[in-house]
Amino acid sequence: MRDPFRPEDQFIYADADLKDYGPINYKAASIYAQMKKVKEQQKLQEIYDKQHPEEDML
Repeated sequence: MRDPFRPEDQFIYADADLKDYGPINYKAASIYAQMKKVKEQQKLQEIYDKQHPEEDML
């Protein structure tokens, strides 16, 4: 019978060193996500406008 795998070290969790690990401010996170989305859309619109300058004449 084989022994189960046992790591030599204790498991290390990614958030173990974070001292300010509290609840997420969902309102702030939502606002940030929306601002990021709008900024990305504006960037894509600028790229599109540069590639299609003839549509600005209309």
